[in-house]
Amino acid sequence: MVLKIKLTIDGKKIRKLIEKKTKASIIETGLLDEAAQLVIDKIRSSNFKPLKDSTVKWRKKIAQTNPTHPKYSANKSNSTLSGEFIDSIVADINKTQMEVIIKPTGDHPGYFTVKGSVTPKKAVSNQDILKRQNELGRKILKLSAQTKKEIIKLIKKRIREEFK
Repeated sequence: MVLKIKLTIDGKKIRKLIEKKTKASIIETGLLDEAAQLVIDKIRSSNFKPLKDSTVKWRKKIAQTNPTHPKYSANKSNSTLSGEFIDSIVADINKTQMEVIIKPTGDHPGYFTVKGSVTPKKAVSNQDILKRQNELGRKILKLSAQTKKEIIKLIKKRIREEFK
């Protein structure tokens, strides 16, 4: 006589349990916040398509009459002069949807010209500046392959830690 025990594994239930525990861990450990900050830092430190000579001259002229951001360089296209635009980039984190939205917020007030007037006359939304930068081939909110790898590595590390 033998006692026979049959073990069945319901893959769907296990998958759901793992997914639920992983999501809870991601939220509790602040992984979404950390990933969002990593992306924002990468965006703020990126360099983009080279500037035309006329743009370099304009940036130098405008910098004479306006405060500049610490990362400003007349010759480098890093999307900052005063820092208004680049510093407006924030992350909206939706923890229930496990979603991070990176976007610029607010308006850019414009710059004082050498003659003392402001250009442009009205504040421009940072969303409009983003659209214009995209038209010029400067994909500011595009993640590099390296940044994607860093985010995946961060997520995998947290998942491994959770299931040790």
